[in-house]
Amino acid sequence: MDTVPPSVHRELQNPDDDDDDDVTVMKNFVINIRFADHVDRQLPDPRVALEELFNGDCASGLDRGIKTCEYAPTGSVKDHFLWNSHGKFRLESTVFPWVTVGETEKEYADGYYGCTGYFVKAIVEALELLDTEIDFSEFDMDGDGFVDAVTVLHSGYASEWGGQAPCGESTGNKMLDRIWSHKWDLGAGCSKGDCPHPKQIVNERGAWKSNEGTKVLNYHVSPSLWGICGNKVGRIGVIVHETLHFLGLPDMYDGTGGKGLGSFCTMGNSWGWDGSQHYPPMLNPWAKWHLGWIEYTPLASSGTYELAPSSASKGAVYQISDGYDKDSADRPREYLLVENRRALGYEKKLPREGVVVWHVDEPELRQSKRWNEEGHPGQDGWPSNGKHYLVALLPADRAYKLENGRNNGDRYDVIAPGSDFALGPGPGDHPNTDTYLDGIVRSTGIKLWDFDWVDEGDAGNLDVRFKYENPHAGAAPSTIASSTIGTGKTDYESDERVDVKFDSPSAESGDKVALYAGDGTFGDTISADAIEWLYACGDKSCNSSPTTGTVTFSAGSIPEGSYRALLIRGSSSPHSVLASSSIFSYHPSAVAPTPSPVTEAEVYLRYADLVSGAPVEVEVCCSDDRDWFAIVSANHFNDDGTVNDNRIIDWSYCCGEQDHGKCAGKMHPCGDDENMAVQKLTRKTLSPGDYKVMVTHDQVAPYNTVAISETLHVSAPDVTTTIRATKEKFIMPGERIACTFDHPAANVDDWLAIYASTILPRDGKMPAGAVADWEYICGSQNLGDCKAPVQSATVEFNHDLPPYTYACYVLRNGPGREYDVIASSEPFAVSKPAKAGACKSWCPRAAHPWRTKCTWVSCSGCKKCSEGANASAAAMSVGLSSSGEEIRTLTEGGGVNRGIVFDVDAQVPLEVRSFSLSIAESDSDMIVRIYTKKDSYEGHEDNPDAWTLICESQVKGMGTADLTEISDCSPVKMDPGEARSFYMEVGARDLHLTPSFFPEGTVFARNDDLSIMVGKGISGNFGRSTCQRQFNGAIGYVPEGVPNPGSTTYPIGGNANGNGVGSTEDDPVDGKLGSDCYCDDCKEGTCGVATNKCENEDTG
Repeated sequence: MDTVPPSVHRELQNPDDDDDDDVTVMKNFVINIRFADHVDRQLPDPRVALEELFNGDCASGLDRGIKTCEYAPTGSVKDHFLWNSHGKFRLESTVFPWVTVGETEKEYADGYYGCTGYFVKAIVEALELLDTEIDFSEFDMDGDGFVDAVTVLHSGYASEWGGQAPCGESTGNKMLDRIWSHKWDLGAGCSKGDCPHPKQIVNERGAWKSNEGTKVLNYHVSPSLWGICGNKVGRIGVIVHETLHFLGLPDMYDGTGGKGLGSFCTMGNSWGWDGSQHYPPMLNPWAKWHLGWIEYTPLASSGTYELAPSSASKGAVYQISDGYDKDSADRPREYLLVENRRALGYEKKLPREGVVVWHVDEPELRQSKRWNEEGHPGQDGWPSNGKHYLVALLPADRAYKLENGRNNGDRYDVIAPGSDFALGPGPGDHPNTDTYLDGIVRSTGIKLWDFDWVDEGDAGNLDVRFKYENPHAGAAPSTIASSTIGTGKTDYESDERVDVKFDSPSAESGDKVALYAGDGTFGDTISADAIEWLYACGDKSCNSSPTTGTVTFSAGSIPEGSYRALLIRGSSSPHSVLASSSIFSYHPSAVAPTPSPVTEAEVYLRYADLVSGAPVEVEVCCSDDRDWFAIVSANHFNDDGTVNDNRIIDWSYCCGEQDHGKCAGKMHPCGDDENMAVQKLTRKTLSPGDYKVMVTHDQVAPYNTVAISETLHVSAPDVTTTIRATKEKFIMPGERIACTFDHPAANVDDWLAIYASTILPRDGKMPAGAVADWEYICGSQNLGDCKAPVQSATVEFNHDLPPYTYACYVLRNGPGREYDVIASSEPFAVSKPAKAGACKSWCPRAAHPWRTKCTWVSCSGCKKCSEGANASAAAMSVGLSSSGEEIRTLTEGGGVNRGIVFDVDAQVPLEVRSFSLSIAESDSDMIVRIYTKKDSYEGHEDNPDAWTLICESQVKGMGTADLTEISDCSPVKMDPGEARSFYMEVGARDLHLTPSFFPEGTVFARNDDLSIMVGKGISGNFGRSTCQRQFNGAIGYVPEGVPNPGSTTYPIGGNANGNGVGSTEDDPVDGKLGSDCYCDDCKEGTCGVATNKCENEDTG
C-alpha cells in the first residue's frame, strides 16, 4: 500500500550548519480533516492534545514507568524520533486546526479503505482552505520545491481496526467505508470523474501547488482517534511508522505469508510488543545506518568482543563482512550485523534481552528490492532459490517463525546470554553464517559463540560479550580473561576520587589504566583516544610493571559523563585491551546522582479503563518487601510529587497483602518481566474519575513516589440497561442458567453472554474466545428468529457449565475480535449436584445410536431419555465409552481452517478415548487424522516426526449444529500434571474453530479432570500455522478407577434382546437390569420403570 520515495540517506539538510550537536531537523505539516458527517463528533483539540502528541517533551519518565504527559504517556512523535536516532533527528510538527471538508467519510473511502485515490480530494480541499493563510515554503527545508513531510489526521476511526461499526452503530461505516492508514501521493488518481479541482493535481507529477508555488505530493494519513469508539486520542505508533516512509524507509512487514521483521522494528510492526502503539520498537540497525543515525563498527580480527546496548547514545552495532561479496567499490553487498537489545526506552516491552544477529543483503546496492520475499528451511530450493528478506533476523530458536508467519517475533528469537547458542558455518543448521546472495551459498567460516553478559552481577553494566572467529583475518588472541580491572562503585560525584584496582599476571612496563567513554565499542584493540590515563604504577612518569595495584584519579580530574576503565598496552594506537571494567558515572556533586539502572519499582495498569465497581489490577515489582502501592486520585498528588495520608484510597504491600506477616516468600523484585506480579485492589469502589497507582518506600506521610502508573479512567456503569442472574447459585447439571435484562435501547442483534467472573472488561470491551454461553436477546442463537428488538425478558441458556463463578453481560457488535459491553450482572455461582437425586442417562445420537453418553441433564430430560431407551429395539454395548466422561468446549465458531493444534493438561490419571469435532456439513466423506505428542506443541508444528497418529477416520461432516464423532482412536494415557498436545487435520478447509483474543497456552475450557488451552489454526500436513484458535468440540476420556471397558448396559425395562423385563443381582436397588436413569423426586413424571424409587449412581 505504500510507495517508497527515493532514499534520503544523509541527504536531509541540517538547518544550522554551526549546530555542534549536528541534529537534522525536518518540519512536518499536520493537516486535520473533519469529514462532513462528523461535525458533531468530539475530536482532539489540535492546540492541546495533538500538539502534545506530536511535539510534547514527554519521554522523561519512560524507563521509570512514570507518565509525564496526558496524551503521549510514553513520549511524543518527536520524542520517539530523537530516541531512535540517538539525538540526531528532530521532527518539528506544526499542527493546524480542524478543516471540515465537503463529503462524508464513506464517500471519501470510496468503498475501498480510502485507497482508490478519491481520498486525495479531501486532502486537496483542506490544502485549498489552508492556502489562504499559510506560507507553504516554510515547510520546504531542503529547497526542492516540495513540502518535506505531510501528516494527515482524519476524524474517523481507522479501518485497520476491523469491520465493526464504530460505537455499535448498526448502520455505521464498516471496514471498507473507513480510511486505512497509509502513505501515498496526490498523483495516485481518482476512481470518480470529478478529480480534485481547481488545481488540476494530475499535473506537476501529480503535485498540488500553493499560491507561492510550493508543491505537496507525498502524504501519510492516520486517525486522530484510538480504537473504533469514543474520543481517546490516537497513539504514536502508526504515525511514526508512516512518517519514516518520508525518510526513505520501506515497509518491512510481509503481507504474503510471513511477518517480515515483526516487532523487532518499527517498520515491521509499529503497534509494538504489547499492541498498544505506545511503544513503537527500535529500528533495525540497517535502517538506522541507512538514515545516517549510526555507523557500523567493523569486526576483523578473531577474538572476544564486548558490545554496549544498541539503544545507547551511539547505537553500537558490529558489522561482519569478511568472506561475503563486495561490489567494485569494495562496499559489502552482503554482511552480518550484531546488536545488543536491552529493554530500555521504547524497547521496554522487549520479551527478552540479549543479542540479535541480522543477515543483510544490502538493499542500497540492489536494482530490485524484494523486501517481502521470505525464505526459510523447508521452502523448495532454499536457500539456493535466492529468496530471503533483504534484512533478515537470524532466530536463536532456529524456528523461522517470522518467515512462516507464526507471530511477530518472540523471546526465543533473541540469543540469550549464557545459552549454548552458536552461529557458525553450514551446511546443516540454519541459521548459519553462509552466504546466500543471488542464490550462491558458500561457507564464510565465520563463527560467533559463547554469548554472555559482561558482569551479570553488576546491574550498572548492560554489555554483552561474545567470541568471534574470522579465518579471513589474522587472529588477535583475546586477553580479557587473563587480566581484571574494576572501580568498586558505579556512581561518583566530582568531589570523590576514582580508585581503579587491577590484576595483571603478565604485566609489562608501559601498561596503562585509561578511562574511555562508557558507550564506546572495542574488541581486543581500541584506537580511540582516552579521556584520561595513568601508567599502572600510578602516574605519568613511572616505568615499573606491577602485576596488581590501585590507580587513583583525583577528584575533579574527570569531566562529567559515563566511563569504563581499561587496562591497555602499546605506546601507539591501536592499543591492546587487556581488561575492561563495568561502566561508572561521574557527575558534579551539586547534581543528583544519575539513577542506577536497577529499577526500584515498576507499576503498570492491566486495564486503563474500568467501570465503577470493577477491581483495579496492576502488574507490580518492588525492591523491598516493605514497599507498598496505592490508588490515588490523579489530581491529589502534591506539587513535589508526594502524597498525603488522607489521599490514599486503597493500598497493599507489593506482595498483595495488607498484613506484612503474610508476605514471606511473595517478594517480586524488579529486573525481569517474569517477576512482575499481578495484584488486585478490591476493598474500595472507585467513583467515576481519573486515578493513578503509586509505589512508595515510605512508612510515614507525606509519601514519596518511586513509580507511578498511567492514568486509570473509571466510568459510571450504564444505568439505562441492567442485567442480573435469576439466582445466586445454579446446580448444574439439573438447572438452566437464566438472566433477566432491561434494555430500553436494544438493537435486534444485541445479545447476552456468560463469562467467567475473572474475565473483566478492558476499555469497555469483552474478548471473543472466552464466552461460556450466549443467546440473542430474543432467546435464540438464530438471528432469524429475532423479529424485533426485545427490551425486557428472562433468557435461559442451554449449556451445562463447570463449577465456578460467572457473570451475565449484554453485548453488541459480535461475533468479532471484541464485544462492546452495555451492561453486566453481579457474579453468580455454579455448583455440582449431590450424587443422590441427580439424573444421568444414555441418550441416542443421530447416526450413532447409544454411542455417546449424555452429560448431566434435568429430570424432564431424564424422563425423555428413558422413554427413548424403552423404545430401543436392542441393547447397547458401551464398549470403550463405558462410564466415561467428556470435556466439551463451546462451538462459537468464527474461523475455518484445515486443522488445529493445541495443548491439554490432566489433573487426574485418565485415558483419552474419543474426539468430536465441529465440521461443516458435507455430502462426501473426508479423512480426519489426529496426532498426539507429550508436552507442548511449541516448536513442533511443522515436524511430523514429533507426532504419533492415534486416529484416522473417514467421516461426513455433521454441520455446526452438531459435532462429528471421530471413532476408533487409540487410547492415550495421561498422568496428573502431564501436558500433552493434539494435532488435528481434516481433508478440507471445513473445521470450525473460534478465533481467540487470548495468547496461545491460555486455558479456555476446564473441568476437574482436564484443561484445554488456546492453540493455533493449521493448514494441515504439518505446514503453515495461523493465529490463535480455540478447539470447538469434545474430548472423551475415562478417569482411572472406572469399570472395565466393555461393560454392557441395557435400556430401561429391556433385556439383552431388547424386550421383556429381566432381573439381576447386579442392580441392588430395584432389581431391574440396566436401569440407567437416576432420579429424585421427579415431579414431571416417572423415571423409566423405577417408579418412586431413586437409584444412586454409585450403586446403580
